[in-house]
This record gives sequence, C-alpha cells and structure tokens, in this order.
Amino acid sequence: MIKNEQLDWLVAEKVMGWHIQEGWMWNYILEKGSDFEWHPTTDYNQAMEVCNKMIADGWVDTALIYDNDEWLAEFYKNEDDFDGGSARDKLLSRAIVMASLKAMEDD
Repeated sequence: MIKNEQLDWLVAEKVMGWHIQEGWMWNYILEKGSDFEWHPTTDYNQAMEVCNKMIADGWVDTALIYDNDEWLAEFYKNEDDFDGGSARDKLLSRAIVMASLKAMEDD
C-alpha cells in the first residue's frame, strides 16, 4: 500500500498542479506560507481543497458516500462518462486523494 506522504506529494503535483523541486512544494509555500504542511490524506480541510480543485477543473460528477464503515469518493467528468476515478478508505480524506489521482490517470 502506498504511504500517505507519497500520496500527498503526488496529489500536490498531479491534481493541484504545484511545482515540486528539491523537496519543496513551491506553489503551496507561496500561497500559504512556509509554516504550513500539506497532508491531505489525513487533513480533512486540505482534502476538501483537492475536492474543490477537481470540481473547478471540470470533474463535476462527484460523490462522497459513507457505507459499511468506509468512505467512497468518486470523480467523473459527467454522469455518462465512466472515465474517472473512485476509491474506498476508512478515512474520507485519503479516499478523496486516491480517487482524484485515479481520475487524473484516466484523463
């Protein structure tokens, strides 16, 4: 299983579009300041930033569903298009990150 830190970095680059160089997320630092850390797999508010970015980028058919003690997150371009991404996890924040990365792979 991929570690949270790896997912955090991948979503910063592939979904948020932040430039990563020498271990720093430059766009995030310029936007938020150097005191902030980026951990959307475990931080609900940061995961919602990812969700909002996906919606802003056209992933308008979005679902966040709690079922059988785990979260399902889904991102699709429209309700008739099954090219997108979905993921399940005990944490909503991690499910959002994984689904957004899967959607970007298929895009």
